[in-house]
Amino acid sequence: MRPSFRFLQWCQSRPGGTALLFVLTTGTLVGYYGWLALVAPPPPTYYLDFGAAPWIQASEPSNNVCFRKNLYLSETPKYAWLQMAGIDGFRVSVNGKQATLGQAAQPGLESEVLSLTSGGNESVICDITHHLLQGTNTIAVNVTRGSFPGRAKLVCRGGVIDQSGKLSEFSSDKSWRVALTPGTIPTLIPWTDREMDAARWAHAEVAPSERAGLTQPVTLPPVLLQQPVKGKWIIDERPGPARNTTFQRHFDAPNGNTEAWLQIAANGNFSVIFNGHFLGDFTDSSPTIHFLYLKRWMKAWGNDLSIQVQGLDALPTLIAEVSFLSGGAEAGSIVSDHDWVLPSSRLATTIGSYNYAGEHWGLPPKMASPAGLPSVEATRRTIAGVPLMLIVAAAVFLGWIWSGSLLAKRHKWEMARALGIDATLHLPALVATATLLLLRYDIRLRPDSPVKVEFFLGLVGVLILPRLLAWASRKEPAPFLFSAWERWRGWASQNGFWLALGVIVLAALAMRLHGLTTFPLDQDDILIRNYTMGIFDRGYPSLNFYNRAMALTTYELVPYPIALSCLIFGWSDWAFLLPSAVFGALTTLLLGVMGRNLFDWRTGLLAALIHAFDPLNVFWAQHLFHPSQDGFFAILTIWFFYLAIRQPGKLDRKYFSAVCVCFCLTYLSWEGQGFLLPVLAVTLMLMYPGRWSWLREPRLWIGLIVVASIVLIQLSLRKMVAPGYIFLGYGLNLLTPSLYFLNPESDPFYYVSSVLLTEPHVLLTILCIAGALFVWHNLAMRYCLLVFVGLLLCFSLFLPVYSIRYFYFYQTLLILTACGAFFLLWDRARELTLEWKVARLLAWGSGIAAFLLVLGTATETGFKVFRLSEQTLQGSTRIDPSLRYGAVRQDTRSPAEFVASRLRPGDIVLANLTQAFYLYGRRMPDYALNTLLAARMIYLDDYQSYRHKFVGIPNVRNLRDMQSVFDHARRIWYLGGGPVIEGPSELKNATDFITERAKIVYSTYHAKVYLWDGTAFPEQHTIANPALPPQPGMPPEKPTPEDRVVEELNWAQNGKPLSYPRVTRSNLYPEWTHQKVSERDPARVNAKLKVQPLELPREPEKPESDEKASQ
Repeated sequence: MRPSFRFLQWCQSRPGGTALLFVLTTGTLVGYYGWLALVAPPPPTYYLDFGAAPWIQASEPSNNVCFRKNLYLSETPKYAWLQMAGIDGFRVSVNGKQATLGQAAQPGLESEVLSLTSGGNESVICDITHHLLQGTNTIAVNVTRGSFPGRAKLVCRGGVIDQSGKLSEFSSDKSWRVALTPGTIPTLIPWTDREMDAARWAHAEVAPSERAGLTQPVTLPPVLLQQPVKGKWIIDERPGPARNTTFQRHFDAPNGNTEAWLQIAANGNFSVIFNGHFLGDFTDSSPTIHFLYLKRWMKAWGNDLSIQVQGLDALPTLIAEVSFLSGGAEAGSIVSDHDWVLPSSRLATTIGSYNYAGEHWGLPPKMASPAGLPSVEATRRTIAGVPLMLIVAAAVFLGWIWSGSLLAKRHKWEMARALGIDATLHLPALVATATLLLLRYDIRLRPDSPVKVEFFLGLVGVLILPRLLAWASRKEPAPFLFSAWERWRGWASQNGFWLALGVIVLAALAMRLHGLTTFPLDQDDILIRNYTMGIFDRGYPSLNFYNRAMALTTYELVPYPIALSCLIFGWSDWAFLLPSAVFGALTTLLLGVMGRNLFDWRTGLLAALIHAFDPLNVFWAQHLFHPSQDGFFAILTIWFFYLAIRQPGKLDRKYFSAVCVCFCLTYLSWEGQGFLLPVLAVTLMLMYPGRWSWLREPRLWIGLIVVASIVLIQLSLRKMVAPGYIFLGYGLNLLTPSLYFLNPESDPFYYVSSVLLTEPHVLLTILCIAGALFVWHNLAMRYCLLVFVGLLLCFSLFLPVYSIRYFYFYQTLLILTACGAFFLLWDRARELTLEWKVARLLAWGSGIAAFLLVLGTATETGFKVFRLSEQTLQGSTRIDPSLRYGAVRQDTRSPAEFVASRLRPGDIVLANLTQAFYLYGRRMPDYALNTLLAARMIYLDDYQSYRHKFVGIPNVRNLRDMQSVFDHARRIWYLGGGPVIEGPSELKNATDFITERAKIVYSTYHAKVYLWDGTAFPEQHTIANPALPPQPGMPPEKPTPEDRVVEELNWAQNGKPLSYPRVTRSNLYPEWTHQKVSERDPARVNAKLKVQPLELPREPEKPESDEKASQ
C-alpha cells in the first residue's frame, strides 16, 4: 500500500518547491497577459504610408542638417496635414512657428534630441492648417541623428486641401533645400522664417532608405489626420443658467464594425460619456479637436454618446465625428448635425461656421496624439484585470493538480513524480509568454502587435498540448538521447572550459579595440591624460598649476597603467585608451573564472559571454576614466573575500591578505569603493549568523589597520594638497557619504529605473530576484546576492550623486548572480524530468529558448527592446550612450580643430569644452562658463578674477560678464554643447546672449560652434540689465606673469614632440568664416557644402612661453 501523499510537505522539498515555482510563475505571467489582451489592451498604433516619397539627405555627411521647403498657396487652405519620419530626432516648424507635433518630434533641448530611440526612425503626422498662410509658406526641419554611424535623413509627405475641396500633395524630393548650418542670426531673422531667402542653399539628394522596417508607428489613424472633420458646428440656443448643456446621439455601428474613433471639439469645458463609461474632462482655451478610441466600449447596436458642454463666453457649441475604420480606411461616420438631441428632447441647431473670440473658426486644429485614459476607467480596468489574472493563475494551478493525478493513475507513478513532470510541461508556455511580453518593447514591432486575444488562446493551447502528448504516450522510453550529452558535459567541464573562455576573452578584447579611437577623448578622459603626463615630469600624477605641482588626489592609480602604455606605444589617443580596453577584457576573464569557482563552468562561460558583449562594459572599456580599471580590482576584491570566508567562522590567511591588497588598489583607483568595507562586513555577518569566532582572528585586525591607514592617508591628502583660500565651491571629488535618502531631492530608485529595468539588464534583474530562492541553500548565491544588494543600497541611499558609471563595477555581480540562478533553475528542471523523455525534451527546448532570450537581450543580439529605456517627460525614450550600441558620444575634436584653423589676432574663444579645445585646438580658450558660484572654481589675487579649476582661464559667471566680453572683442567664438554647471537663470541669460546674436558655423555630435563677428557691425555697447543691481563691469586682468608655466609647454623645452595634432584641413566648413569684413550670404556658399576658403587659414598663435622655448 502506497503511503499517503502530503502536498504541503512535498512543496517544502527541493523538487516540490521547484515545481510549484514553475507553475505559479507560468500562471501569473499567462494571467497578466490575459489581463492585457482581454481587459486592458494597449492602444492601437499605425504605420505611415509615404508612398513613393524618397528619403533625402545632404550631399556631405553630417549628423545635423537643416531642411527647408517652400510652398506657394493662392488662398488660405481649408485643411492641410504633414507626416514625416527622420533619423533619429527632429524639430519641425511651419512659417517659423513650432508645429503641433507628436511627442517624438518635440524633444525640446538638443541633448534630448540626441537621446531619443537610437535604432528607430521617429515619425509623426499632424495638422498644419492654422500655420499656413496665403502666399509663400516655409516648412523647416532640423534633423539631428543620435545614432552612429550614418547621416541625418528625412522622408516627408503632406497634403493641402483648398476651399473647393481639391487635394494637392507634396513630398520630400530634390526640390528641398539643405544646409549643414542655418547661417542666420536668430535675433535678426531665424532660418525657419519664411522671409529668409534659401534659394542659394544646396538641393537635397535622394538617399537610400536606411534601417527599413524601423520607422516607428504613430498613435492616431493617418486617414483621420489626412482629411478634415466632416461634422458641423451645432449649438444650443437655450442652455442652462451656467451656459451648460448636453448633446446626445444614439446610433448603431454600421455593419457591426466596432473599430471607431471620436473626434470632438467644443468652445468651452466638456466631458465625454459613452455607453455609461466616463472618458474624460477636457478644458481648452480655444477649440481643439481631441481623439478618443471607442472600440473598447463600442457595441454593434444601441450606442449612446453624451457630451456635456459648458460655454465659456458664448453659447455652448460642439463639432464631432465618430469614424469607423476597416483595414486602415474609413468605412463610415456619424457626424454632428441636427439629429443630435438636447435636453427636453430638443434638437440641436446647425451652424456653418462659428465666430469665436473675434476669429473665424471653421475647423479647429487637431491634436497629434489621442486622449489618455481617465483615472476612473483605468481603475475599473484594474479592478477587472486583477481578478482575471488570479483566476487564470488559479486555473493553471488546479489544472496542474488534476493533470498530475491523471498522469499518476495512467502510468502508475507516485503523485510526487507525476506533479514534478507535469510542472515541467509549463515551461514552454512560460518562455512563450515572456517572449511575447518582451516583444512589446522591440522597436521593430508595434507595441500592440504582440498583445492579441489570439495569442492568449495560443498560450492556453501551449499549456494543454504537452499534456496531451504525455497522456498519449503508453510506455516510458529510455532517455538514451541525453546520456551522450551527460558524458560530453563532463568532458567539457574539464577540458573545453578554458578553450571556450579564451575565445570569449579574445572576442571581448577585439570588441573593445574595434572603434577605440572613433570618438575623441572627452573631458574626463583628457583630465586623466593631463595627470598622466605629470608622471614623466615629476614621477607621480600631477599638474603644473600656476607654478605649483598639484598632485592627483583621486583616481591615484589610474594614470600609471596609462603611462606604461604610452611609454611602450608612444603618445596617441590609442595608447591612452589601450589600458582600459585591456582591463575590460581581463574583467571578462576574471568573471568567467569566478563563475566557475563559485558555481560551475556553464555559469562562468555565460557570465563571461554576456560581459564581453554587454554595451555598458564595452562603453567604459573605451574610456580613459576610472571605471574599467576600478571594476577589475573591485571584482577581484569581492572574489578573494569569498575565498577567505568559505569556512564558517574562519578567515583564510592567504586570501584575506589578497583582499586587503586588492581593496587598496580599487580604493586608490576610485575612493567611492570605500562602500565595500561596510558591505563586506555586513555580508560576513549574514553569511554565518551566530558564528563570531572570526572576530578573534589577529590577521583580521591587522588587515583592517592597514586598510584604514590607507583610507585615512588618502582622505587627508585630499584636504592638504590644495592650498588654502584658493579653491572655492564644491566638486564631485569632495563628495562624502551622507544620509542623502533623507533629502527630498534624492531618488532612491534611480539605478532601478535607469539601469536594472532597461533593455540590457531587465532579464538579468528578474533572474537575480529568482536567485533569492536559493539564498539559504547555495552559499555562493547567498554571497553574490548580499554583496550586490548591499552595494546597490549604499550607492542609492548614501551617495549624493547618481551616475550610471557608479553602477558599472558591481554590475558584474548582477551578471554572475543571474547566470548562477539560471543554471540552478535549469538543473532543478532537469532533475524533475530524469525519467520521462517527452518532458525532458520540452524542458531542454524551453531552456535553450530562455538561454537565447537572456543572451539576446543582454547583448542586443536578435532583440531591440529599446522601449524599456527611461521615458522623458514628453514621452520619448531617453537613452544613455553607455547602455546601447550605436549611440553617439560627444565630438570634442572637430569643433576645436575648426575654430583653431580660423582664428585671427584679437579673436576671443569662449568654450565649455575647455580642456578639449586646449588638446585638439593647440590653444587655450580665453573664457569658460561657470554661472554657479557654489561650483568649484579658484580665485587668484594675481589676476583678480575667478578662474577655471583645471585650466586657469577666467570664468564668465553671469550676463554682465558676457556683456563685458562682447565690449572688448571683435570676434567671439563660442563652443557650446558641453556640460555646463547651471545656475538658476544666469546660464540661460548668458548663453542666450551669444547664441541669439551669433551664427552657428559648425555642428557635430553634442557640440556646436557659434561665431559673433563684430567687424561686420557697428561697435556694440553693453546695455544694463534692469533685472540686475548696478555693479561694476568685469575688471581688466593683470598681464600674465612671465613665469607662468603651462603643463604641455614643458615638452617643447625638453625637446620632445607635442602630443597635440596639427590642424591641416582648411576647408572644414563654409568659406564665409574666413572673410575679414563683410560676410556674404551663407546660403550661397552652403549651396556647395564644401568650398575652398578665400585665404589660407593662419597657423594658431603660440603662447608666449612656447615662442621663447622655440628660440
